[in-house]
Amino acid sequence: MQHNEFKSRYDVSTLKEKTMLVYNNFSRQFVRPFLLWPCFVASSSVTAGPYAVDNDSNEFGLVVQAVSDWIYDGTTETRSEPSVGINGELRLQPNVFFGFEAHDGSVESGQRRERERSVAVYIGFDKTLGRDWYTALSLQHREFPGSNVEWDFTEATLQFAYRDNWSFTLDYSPDYYERDTSAFGSELSYTRNINSRSYWSLQAGTQQLSESQFTDYHYARLGVGLSAASFNVDLSYGWNSEDGTLLFGAQPILSPKLVLQLIYRLK
Repeated sequence: MQHNEFKSRYDVSTLKEKTMLVYNNFSRQFVRPFLLWPCFVASSSVTAGPYAVDNDSNEFGLVVQAVSDWIYDGTTETRSEPSVGINGELRLQPNVFFGFEAHDGSVESGQRRERERSVAVYIGFDKTLGRDWYTALSLQHREFPGSNVEWDFTEATLQFAYRDNWSFTLDYSPDYYERDTSAFGSELSYTRNINSRSYWSLQAGTQQLSESQFTDYHYARLGVGLSAASFNVDLSYGWNSEDGTLLFGAQPILSPKLVLQLIYRLK
């Protein structure tokens, strides 16, 4: 959902300093939307203390990112090639947010464009539960302009977060990548601060497809990150249980292995 998805963490004393949920995508898209969610994300800077509850409406967040491989649901969308992207989000009401995400990856000479370029829009509702819990429900639609075949799909995401360490996410799409199959995904993430500027993170997830001709798979990611002001760098190692298997008969599932991500928060 994307949602990056697609899924940085800042001091949560005000909404502007709250993070963008970069659920890296190994979680989702490499940079997941939800810039103003008051919770942590894998691949970003460090939060301090419990979630703030001052979700002012009309707040806007904007980030740009560059990544060595764009990952969504544990698989590459750019055939292990670099990608750049932008993600913006507006809080319409104290508990309602709307956003967009776009990225574009390089295509080797002689190859047809598939999922290397995507645009997503999403809307959601979030709520803090006491001092320790946070939950959000969102609906995202993704399109892939200029692709050789149709990959567009819509996805619903439900997320629960506990303090600034744990996050559990459920995703459902009735027509995943427009391949006449529904998909159900789940992911558990853990992040721990090393010091005030650095952290390490771990994610593990699974993707289940309803049609038997498509391959279910599991994935995991271990990463470390460093943040300074509005800039964040994250280096991670990813694994996929079906490395090399053709995804929908079109593109192979590739274990991302080492992936470098750079994020800059413009607003």
